[in-house]
Amino acid sequence: MDLLNNMLGFILSFVQMVLVWGVVVMTFVAGFAVLKKRKKTTCPSGPVGLPFIGSLHLLGDKPHRVISKWRETYGDIFSVQLGRKEVVVVASWEGFKEGLLAERAPFLDGNTSTGFQVESIQNGRAKRAGTPTVQTQRSKTPDDINDLTLRERVTAQRMLLWSQMPEVTTDGLIDTVDSSERKTQEAIFEVITSEIRYLNSLDILINNFVNAKEFEGDKSPLSKMDRHHLFSNLTAVRDTSERIVKALEERWQENCIMEDICEVILEHASKYFDVYVTYCSNQIYQDRSLSKLSKDKQFKEILAKLEKNPEVQRMSMASYLKQPMQRITRLPLLVDAIHKRLIEGTDRHTFASKAKSLLQKIVKKCNEGARKMERTEQMVEISNQLDFNNVKKIPLISGSRYLVTQGQVPSVVVTDAGSLPRKKRAIRKLRHLFVFNDIVMITKRKKDDKYVVLDYGARPPIKVSEIDKNQISGHEKLPLGVPSGCDHLFALTFADEHQTKNDYYVFGCESVVARENWVQAITKAEEINEYEAIGNICSETVDMTKEIENQISLASRDFADDFRVMEDETFDPRTLVTRTTFKLVLSLLFGKKSDISETDQQVLSSLALDENVGFMSLWGKFDSKGYRRLKQSAATPEQQDILRNIIKEQKESFSKSKVTTILDCILQQCYSSKTEETVSDELLLKEVKEIFGSAYETASLYILWTIVYLVRNQEVQTNMRDELRNIVADRPVSLDDRQSLPYTMATLLEVQRIACVDPFFLSRAIGSNCAFQGCSIPKDTSVLFNIWGLHHNETYWTDPLQFDPSRFLDETNQLIKPEHFFHVSSMSRLSTGDNMCQMMIFMFIARLVTLVSVQPSDEDKVPSEDEKYMFTIRPEPFKVNVEGSPLMASTNRRQSSLLRKGALRKGSPSLKKTPSPVESLADSTSSNISTDPDNLTV
Repeated sequence: MDLLNNMLGFILSFVQMVLVWGVVVMTFVAGFAVLKKRKKTTCPSGPVGLPFIGSLHLLGDKPHRVISKWRETYGDIFSVQLGRKEVVVVASWEGFKEGLLAERAPFLDGNTSTGFQVESIQNGRAKRAGTPTVQTQRSKTPDDINDLTLRERVTAQRMLLWSQMPEVTTDGLIDTVDSSERKTQEAIFEVITSEIRYLNSLDILINNFVNAKEFEGDKSPLSKMDRHHLFSNLTAVRDTSERIVKALEERWQENCIMEDICEVILEHASKYFDVYVTYCSNQIYQDRSLSKLSKDKQFKEILAKLEKNPEVQRMSMASYLKQPMQRITRLPLLVDAIHKRLIEGTDRHTFASKAKSLLQKIVKKCNEGARKMERTEQMVEISNQLDFNNVKKIPLISGSRYLVTQGQVPSVVVTDAGSLPRKKRAIRKLRHLFVFNDIVMITKRKKDDKYVVLDYGARPPIKVSEIDKNQISGHEKLPLGVPSGCDHLFALTFADEHQTKNDYYVFGCESVVARENWVQAITKAEEINEYEAIGNICSETVDMTKEIENQISLASRDFADDFRVMEDETFDPRTLVTRTTFKLVLSLLFGKKSDISETDQQVLSSLALDENVGFMSLWGKFDSKGYRRLKQSAATPEQQDILRNIIKEQKESFSKSKVTTILDCILQQCYSSKTEETVSDELLLKEVKEIFGSAYETASLYILWTIVYLVRNQEVQTNMRDELRNIVADRPVSLDDRQSLPYTMATLLEVQRIACVDPFFLSRAIGSNCAFQGCSIPKDTSVLFNIWGLHHNETYWTDPLQFDPSRFLDETNQLIKPEHFFHVSSMSRLSTGDNMCQMMIFMFIARLVTLVSVQPSDEDKVPSEDEKYMFTIRPEPFKVNVEGSPLMASTNRRQSSLLRKGALRKGSPSLKKTPSPVESLADSTSSNISTDPDNLTV
């Protein structure tokens, strides 16, 4: 009985224990299920009231993929932690359009970019970034948007495309016009909207600066002369713009399908546009007055106060003062965009032709007025520097004389130590040549920028000739040979008018290219056309178009040649790619790369060769202590010190009359609106690092990713080569070929879609409290736009992980822009580095495919699509083989070397016309004029 009782007790205890533990387990399971469900549906709100996910730095080795998946759970907008700062992540196309493409004022106000750009690198001039658009109207809802006038809608940045205007979309009006007419109307509408924005900018300038009480009265720092030089006939310019805006709005009210806009422009240009000639001719006095006043403490304080006004949009007064010159130069391009879409022989085409021709003539007059004053000032400055001691003095200043080029060159001089020939010897002495349009002057530089005139002669009859090495021995004028350091010789023969000791002068150059440039500059007595078609225009006075294009072309040729010499070998292309792009960017930024020591170059190049390269693209985007520590761990103090020293040296040696590098362009922009003391080295360092990030790192990675996908997709590589064979034939490919190579461009864009090396490269800092994507975001919040997630979203893309260039081609194999593709060209302003990056990618890959066929290292091993994430997305290490392409087998290498003739070198003059002050100040937004939303301009 006791045994039975014990057994029953044990069984009851066991059942009780099982029940207890069962309840405990079920409780834990239920709790875990609830927590898991809550995790899927809700998340604690951060300071900005959005789902807060966690720290961006704790998401594993592929945070871009993790964040992209979060969109499925948490929606299109949420927040994460970056260092000690919470940032908002946007992953939807609607968010991109609202935050980036529409460029809403709160986002623009807080833009983290430093702002200096060599905008439209095709023309390579520096520009202070900014937008003339004003945000003075209250934000209206769709219900009352139709109550706004056209100017109010444009001012509020509402529906800036013709095809999106309610007058066009209602009643199916847009369906009544064909594709060609729609593109024409978009081009017409661009003229109207841009003129309205320009008028708004003039209103801001007049209301906030010209009519400022601080600039009036006896206590004003401006004298009457200063005021006249600064503002000139600005009120008349503003009235002219208001007239044309009023006329264009009336045409819009009559019929939103506008037929006679060019007739309106023609009428107003013929009657009123002389005010632009007056304004532009005053530019040199305007610049001089602004430079003088910038040293006045009272003026600086008042100007700083006025520029802080929110209505000024954080732009400087100098930026507003340049806008009339920008506008008059941009107008011919806008009209040309209409003209080329019209049917020849029609009245519309005739009026467009007349309007375009008249605008070009007006621009020419503006250029002539500004150039004449600028040349006169330059000649006065040179005249004051010349010392005629032993030669007859001539009046240098003339209405028709201007400087073509100048520079220092070594000269072969024979010493006259004694009467015996054995005591004479040839030595090297530096001489400074001034080449004017009608005379050539040989001088010797003294201290304090003074020059002693040794001789001069008229051109013609000056004779110039090249002396090759094999001609030196036995040359009657060089019996003692030439000293060391005098290579690539050329000789000048002056008519013996002044009875000087020698009328035969021999000079040396550092390269054949430099010699050819000097010879052409001296012999080519041609009249420079005052007006050129300005295709892509920027806003400062130094034209580096050909220099940049030539350097990129030459670097791409050398890059392809380096691949070709590796034929039949297996090698890793990463070092070759990063080395070539590094040297190119270094040369464009700072000039001749040999000026920087090899040790410093090696330290700087490690930014891309090391695994820490990725820090470049995110430098300066977030102001948080945690992120600053992260940046410092990637950027060594030694690397930053090298860049600081280079910038400091170039600032000290900078001369406005000799601008040859991108850093020179940036310095010129700084000094055009600021005194030297206020130009911060740290600001310049930040800009240089951003250019390195875009042009060096990003270009290198995209070139590598393109090689990866070309090796993995041999058919694509073959199609590119066939297209190049048809278009380029046996000549070197050039940047101008891009429009004729749709498949090649589609391939490059598909690589940028699928690889997306900088998945969070676009960020904005909110400048004021705003509503965004249905959320209220406070001031100073940073917003990240997840481009990788956008480009790999199955909602927008079919099989997004599949490499397919045909996404960017229509049925006729013409280049198109898919609706949900976000490219840097989608932005209204491209940075210097972005422009350089796109040019480098095209030239390097096109040249590579032209010369060689890139193959897998062996049949069983192709480059992996797997990526490594270190702020940027880079391919895993891989190796390739190359085979010679038959496309360029018959190309004469001499043809390729002709590109070198356009490349500038230190000490050699540029033969390209120096742009007029008006041309150089054209609106940079016209650098890629494309009013067609279906047409992608890269």
